[in-house]
Amino acid sequence: MEKTTSAAHPVSIRPAWGLGAALGALALVRPLASILGPGVEAAHPALAIGLTIAISAAWILVVGLGCGVLAWALRALRGRPRP
Repeated sequence: MEKTTSAAHPVSIRPAWGLGAALGALALVRPLASILGPGVEAAHPALAIGLTIAISAAWILVVGLGCGVLAWALRALRGRPRP
């Protein structure tokens, strides 16, 4: 996949398959916890909410902030100022 920011500065973007697999596995933790331990979640509802918050926070940090950090790093490597 080729993404071009301008005619003079093409940027090559490759998918990070390992990161995608890790985030996919992390996303499956909550459903698997529901399947394997329904009694635990019923007895400790805070555990289910805490697990959901932890998984959501990890996704936001990796995907949301990761894209911002990636954009910053690409700008720094090219020596271009922030728009």
